[in-house]
Amino acid sequence: MAHILQKKELEWNRYSLRDGGRATQIPDSTMVGGGASYRSEYGGIGIASERKTEVVMKKKSKQLKNKDMNNEVYALRRRVMNFIYEARELAELPRVEVRITDNHERILGQARMSGNIIWITERAVTYSDFDLRTIVFHELLHAVFGVEHDEGCKLMKAIHEPLTKSEVHKLFKGWVKKSTKSSLAA
Repeated sequence: MAHILQKKELEWNRYSLRDGGRATQIPDSTMVGGGASYRSEYGGIGIASERKTEVVMKKKSKQLKNKDMNNEVYALRRRVMNFIYEARELAELPRVEVRITDNHERILGQARMSGNIIWITERAVTYSDFDLRTIVFHELLHAVFGVEHDEGCKLMKAIHEPLTKSEVHKLFKGWVKKSTKSSLAA
C-alpha cells in the first residue's frame, strides 16, 4: 500500500520490527517532545512513547481515487459507517476514516495497515449487505488491528467471499481477541 509521508527532508535509520517487518525510525527532531517513532514498510506510523508526532500521512491511495463529497457520496459513506457502528458493538474501535472511491477493476476495498483509514469503492458499496459487511469488517481488521491476509480464514482471504452476518461477527471477534492478546504480549 502506498502511503507517503509529507515530510521529505528526513534522514531515516532502518531497524526490524518484532513481526519481522521492516520499519523506518523517524529522527527525534520530528517529534513534539522527542521520543522514538517509526514508519512501517506497510505505511503505518507508530510512536514508541505517548508523545505526539508532527509527521502527517496523506489520506490518499495510489490505487484508488477518492470521490468528492456530495449528497450521493455521503449516502454511500453512511452505508459503510453503519457497518463500522455494527463492528463497534463487538469490539472497542478508534475513530476510523472512510473514503468512498471510484471503481477499480480488481479492488473492492483497501486499508492503511494499523492506520485507521479505509477506502471502499463505489461498486462495493452497492453490493448486498452480506458482501459489504464482509468487505468492511475485512478492511477494519487491516486498518485497526494490522491483521494481514490469511488464506485459511474466510474473512481475511485476499479474494472476497461473502459471508453471513454471524460468520463475519464470529471471525471478527476471534481476530480482535488474537490481536489484542499479541499486542499485550509485545
